[in-house]
This record gives sequence, structure tokens and C-alpha cells, in this order.
Amino acid sequence: MKGGFYWSTYLVVFVLLFYFLTCSTFICAQYNEVTLIFEVDMRKELRKGRKIKNVGLRGNTPPLSWVKSFPLEDKDGDGTFSGSMTFDRQYEHKFLEYKFICDAENWELKGEGNRLRLIHESMDLVYEDWNMPRILEPIELEALIIAPEGMEEDYEILRATLETMHPGLYKYISKEELNIHFRDLRKACQKEHTLEEAYLLFSEFIAKIQCGHTYPNFWNQPSLIRYNIFDRADKLPFTFRIVDGLMLVTHNASEEDRLARGSEVTAINDILVADILKRLKPFVKADGGNDAKRFNALQVNSYGTYEAFDIYFPLLFPPEDGIYKVESIDMTSGEAFQSHVLAISRQQRQQTLAHRYKNLPLEFEDLWAFKFLNRQTAYLKLTTFGVWETDWDWKGFLKEVFNQLKKSTVEHLIIDVRDNEGGSDEVVVELLTYLVKQPLQVKLDYEPYMTFRRIPSKLQSYVNSWDDFVSKMAGQLKYRQEGYYSLPPTTFRIEPAYKAFEGNSYLMVNAANSSATFYLAMIAQKYNIASVIGEETGGNLQGINSGAIYFLRLPNSNIEIDIPIIGSRALTMQENKGITPDFVVTESVEDVFGGFDSPMKAILEIVRKSK
Repeated sequence: MKGGFYWSTYLVVFVLLFYFLTCSTFICAQYNEVTLIFEVDMRKELRKGRKIKNVGLRGNTPPLSWVKSFPLEDKDGDGTFSGSMTFDRQYEHKFLEYKFICDAENWELKGEGNRLRLIHESMDLVYEDWNMPRILEPIELEALIIAPEGMEEDYEILRATLETMHPGLYKYISKEELNIHFRDLRKACQKEHTLEEAYLLFSEFIAKIQCGHTYPNFWNQPSLIRYNIFDRADKLPFTFRIVDGLMLVTHNASEEDRLARGSEVTAINDILVADILKRLKPFVKADGGNDAKRFNALQVNSYGTYEAFDIYFPLLFPPEDGIYKVESIDMTSGEAFQSHVLAISRQQRQQTLAHRYKNLPLEFEDLWAFKFLNRQTAYLKLTTFGVWETDWDWKGFLKEVFNQLKKSTVEHLIIDVRDNEGGSDEVVVELLTYLVKQPLQVKLDYEPYMTFRRIPSKLQSYVNSWDDFVSKMAGQLKYRQEGYYSLPPTTFRIEPAYKAFEGNSYLMVNAANSSATFYLAMIAQKYNIASVIGEETGGNLQGINSGAIYFLRLPNSNIEIDIPIIGSRALTMQENKGITPDFVVTESVEDVFGGFDSPMKAILEIVRKSK
């Protein structure tokens, strides 16, 4: 009987021990795992009539892989596919890279970076739209750190690419000066950076080269940067011009009615506007010492996708709890007033302005306009030459414009390219065919050149372009003893179009004109095609770097940097400045406040006197 009691006691102990071991193992297993739920909304695709057989998930962290899909299911048939996945706790606080895939071969976000999601219990459920990048949560953005070794690798690749491929690296800054900046950049890269800090660091460094075509291109950044940094609701709720160093409101999207047109903003969050512009200027691209271009680029017009002020200002001077304190002066009464305005996204500002102001440009074709001012004068507005961004028939538009002019009594044509940075050279050539009165052989007084014949193998995985320019131009390159490769002179012939304008042409310019429009102004002035009127242009008479552009992608920060590979060397001594118009007429404070246009008034006076 004692033995029976003894063994039964041990049996109970064994059962209890087994129970506790099993429970503890289960609890430990749960503790050592993180479960995430993935949901993707496919309803937009279904509404397009797309037949979806299956939706899956692939990624870089086990149990996900890039080879085999983890299946997601639409259990209730509402077009949302979901599934849960368990990750080992060792991956907690690390980023999962992934993408959704449809029908085993159709990837989403083609040409975009991978999705990111922090493996963390607080991120257990994320609802996502197919083919739409997700905006990261604050906890994720804070955790997105680039380690020192990654920053240093990006630095080494950036320096090697610039020193190999950039034709104007030492055009406006000496090698000794730039080496000091390289040294400072390398030192800064020896510590970890957030994505925002890295973007600012590389932007400020690149601007020191003083090249108007070399910068971390806003449009070419990965969706991670565009959606999570550029598209945030941290923008000022008004647009403005910068005239004589003053920030003057042009359109107001805030609830503060006193921020009317012409109001001068003197301080934001207790920081003087003069100090804000001084801090922002080192981040803005321009050629050489053309500061007028830099300040022009810091204005906010609000059409298009991005503007420099909207990118850099919130990163350096963020709103406080989503609010900006704005100090201003009413231009009518001269009284100072203070406002607290809500920071908004660029898209929100555009939508509000479109509702309040009916004549603001919204689409590409809105940036091109034509009208008759009277029986003798017509006006053609061309605010961008970036025709690759649209399917709109811009050639047809120009053809119709000059067809109307041919049938009219107009003797004077005003062509307004103010605030047009540039774009396609094809637009310049097409426009000139309607302006020249006889065949013209155009030759620019610059020697185009490159600094290399082929891209080194160590850089080939980091740079790309829309065409293989290097191979195509290799046969034209001639080595010079000075250590560069020259290209044939830039020359082309322009034949007058059938509907070419036979009257007097006037080209309105300002500091924005720094690429294709810079050359348009140069050709118009050199060959007396049009009288150039307005403010000094952007660009630089000593030569700009443009032509073929290569895109450098830094592997750790994933930041993209535009790098032109064709430089231009002036054949005669030139000043470090833009093109001076035939008639210099500048925008004034009164112009902004009263909605006037002094350069236009000056042209109309010239026209009047010519009668």
C-alpha cells in the first residue's frame, strides 16, 4: 500500500511537470515569435475588369522569400486579400522588405523600391492598396537608420562617381576647396543618420558643386522618400514670390483671411524670413554664382509636383504640433499681424487653391496658353518645356498658334518663358522654326566635352540612364592634352516653318531660365530672333553641364543624384552670371501686391512706340 501511494505520487508529479513544461514551451514559443497580418486591397484592379486568380506576398525575411509566394486569401469575397505570418523574434525591430504579387508573375510597384514594414507587435496589422506605396508610421520612420558603414560606402561611391563622370566638378569651385568639403562629408558620414538627415547631408554637399543639373532629383527619389518625406502635411498653406529678399504672398490656402495677396511674411515660428532664406540657399542648385536663380527656385508657385522650398523648409524648420506661427505685414494698412496656420500637404494646398482661385494652372496644358491682346499684339505663355511628362500634343498646339497668327493682323508676338526652368531641347528647336524668317545655321560658342570614355566597372551597378550615351558618343570623343575629351561643336540648322511668324518677337525671361530656356534666350539674342526682356536669366555664361544625364543610386540611403556627363567650355572670356536681357525690367513689390506685370508693361510700351 505504501508502494502504491509512492508511485501514484510520482505519477501526479510527472503529469504536472509535463503540463508545466508544455505550457512553458508554448509560452516561450509565443514570446519568441511576432505575428503580422497582411491585407491588400485589390478592388481597384477588379473594377478595371482584371481577372485575379491569386494574390501572394514575397519578401526578404524568413519565412518569406523572393522565390516563392506566401498565399493571401479573399475569404469574404470583398476584394481584400489577407493572411497572417509569424516571424522569429530575432527579426523584431528590423525592417521587412516585401511586395505583393498577382497571378504568380505580375509584380506591383514596378520600377519602385520594395515596401518596408517594421517587424514589431505594434505593427501587427497594416492595410495596404495594391500598387500604392504605404506611408510609414512614425515609429517606423524613426527606426529607419542608415548605419555609419552604410553612410561611408555611399560617400565613397558618390565621390568616385563625381570625380570620374562629372565634367564641371571644378568649374566653379577649386579642387582644393572641394576636397575640404569632401573631407567634411566623410567625417559626417562616420555616424548613423536617419533618412531625412542623409537626404539633407547629401543635398547640401552636392549644391556646393554649383551645377544647375546636379542634385538629388526630387522626381527620381524612391517612393520611400517621396511618400514619407516629400508628401507629408508639413507645408506652408500659401504660395509666395521672393522680391528684393521679401516673401510676398500670392495665393492663400489657409483659414487666415488676412494673408491676402501682397502680404509680406516677416517671420515663421519666430525665425526671420531673411534667416530662413539664408539657411535654405546652400541646398538649392544653380550654376556658378547665379544667386538670383537660387532665390527664384525658393519661391512657391504650387503647380507641378515638387518645389525646392516645400522639400527643404519643413526638414529644417518643421511645424510645431502641425502648426506654423506666421508673422506678417498687411501691405494696405502697414500693420503687423500674427497668424497660426495649419501645415498641409502640397496636394491639399493645390486642391484648396484650385477651389478658391479658378484660373490657376492645374494640368500641363494649363501651363501653355495663347491669346490675342489686341489686333496688333498676341501673347504666348510657355511655363515648361518638360514635354516628356505629358501625352498632350504640344507640337499641334504650336502649329495651331502660328496658323492663327498667319491669318491675323498681328505684328508683335510676346513669348513668355518666365518661371520656365527648361526641359526638352526639341521644344526650343520647334519654336525657333516658327520665329526665324530665313534658314539659320546655329552655332553655340561653347566646346562640349566629357571627362571619361567609359564607366568604370565598379560604378556600373550604381549608375544608369534612359540611353547608352557613353557608348554612342565614344567614337566622337577626342582626347585633349588638358585631360578631357572634346566633342564636336554644337551646331544645327533651322528651317523656317510654313506658318512662320513674320512680325516682331519679344522673349520674356527671368532667373528661372537655366537650361533649355537659357539656350533659347541665348540664341534669340545672338541671332536677333527676338528682343529679350525681363530679368537676368539663370544658367551661366561660363557654361552649364547638361546634355546627357546619368542617375546615381546610393545603395544604402537609396538616394538618387542626377549627374550630367557633358560639360560646356566657353570659347571666349565670360562673366560668372546669366544672360542680361536687351531690356532689363524687374518684378517689383508693387507688381505682386497689385497683380501688375512691369515687364509686360515695358513690352507693350515698346510695341506702342514702334507703331
